[in-house]
Amino acid sequence: MKRKMKWNVLLDNTNVRTKFCQKVEERYKQCGDDTEKWKALQKVLVNSAQECVSKCGVTAKKKWMTSEILDHMEFRRRVKKDTDEYRRINMRIRNMCRAAKEEYLNRQCEEIEELENKNVQIMHEKVKSVVNKKKWQISSCIKDEDGNVLMEQDQIKKRWTEYINSLYLDTDRIDRPVIKKQMTGNPITKDEIKNAMTQMKKNKAVGNDEIAFEMIEALGSFGLEKITDIANFCVRI
Repeated sequence: MKRKMKWNVLLDNTNVRTKFCQKVEERYKQCGDDTEKWKALQKVLVNSAQECVSKCGVTAKKKWMTSEILDHMEFRRRVKKDTDEYRRINMRIRNMCRAAKEEYLNRQCEEIEELENKNVQIMHEKVKSVVNKKKWQISSCIKDEDGNVLMEQDQIKKRWTEYINSLYLDTDRIDRPVIKKQMTGNPITKDEIKNAMTQMKKNKAVGNDEIAFEMIEALGSFGLEKITDIANFCVRI
């Protein structure tokens, strides 16, 4: 089973990002002709990212997690096959997390008490950040075409079926257009690629090419230039 990579480290950690960019630029210089550039870039991106991110170890998910806890969590990952050692270190991590969380909350409470006589507004904001209550959204009612609320499961299922059928009912489809090869037009610009990248979401699973959006964004102007070149090359062929 492959370990899930935290690709956001490429953007959040300056040192990791710098090493990643250096590796990619150095390796990309050795790429072959234009017909192999996309495959070469894909290989360079994935290999360089895996090398840089895999060395980062475990990242803190909670504010109260200490470096000592993270070191123990990394060690636990390495001894996963050793059942007894894994259980021992896992129990130690639980105790460390319990103590660290309690110490963190005590510090936060002390700060809240100090703010009570200084700044009430900041105190309330501090309380909200510590409590961190999630707002639950009330699900909307399912209604039929006439606006009547449906309560029975059979009626709700039937309404969903009707809705899905109408959603995918395609009666206005026109004939498929004929696309001619060797189309002429203006080349794809960096601004167009940059605009497309701003609409892409982060922290998404990689596809068959194993490239995460964070890999390309971390390259900055270098990545923008290469993606634009490759996009224009694809249009020309």
